[in-house]
Amino acid sequence: MVNWGSSDGSPVGGQYCTLRINEATLRTEHGDGNLRGNTPVNDGQWHHVALTVVEGGNLRVPNTILYVDGQPDSVFSGSDNIFNVTADADVNIGRRVPYDDRYFNGSIDDVSIYDRVLSEEEIAWLAGRIAPFDKPF
Repeated sequence: MVNWGSSDGSPVGGQYCTLRINEATLRTEHGDGNLRGNTPVNDGQWHHVALTVVEGGNLRVPNTILYVDGQPDSVFSGSDNIFNVTADADVNIGRRVPYDDRYFNGSIDDVSIYDRVLSEEEIAWLAGRIAPFDKPF
C-alpha cells in the first residue's frame, strides 16, 4: 500500500519501509525482516491502519507497531536492523518499488506521514475510537 525508500539500493542504500497486505493481514517490511498483523483487513470494509517506528528503531515491538482500527496488531517480528530511510527517499502509494508491480487492489484515503511517533491514544483517536484529546498533536 505504501512504500518509503527502495529495496534496489537507491537512494538510501537498499533501506526501505513498506506497509502492505499479505495473506489478508498487514505486514511491514524493512531490511531483511518483517512484522505482521493478526487482524484480517481484506473483508471489503474500510479500516484505519497505522504504522509507528521510533527514531533509530528496529523492526521489533515496541520500536515498530502495526495498528488496525486504533488497536495494536503486531504479532511477529524479525529484524534487528536499524531503519535508515531518509527524508529524501521517494514515497510510493499503491504499488511496490522498484519493480513497479504488486498494485494495491482497493481504495486508499488520507495517507499521512508524521515527523514523530504518534501515541497509541492518538492513533485510536484518528481511527475514531475515543474522544478528542485535551492537547492537539
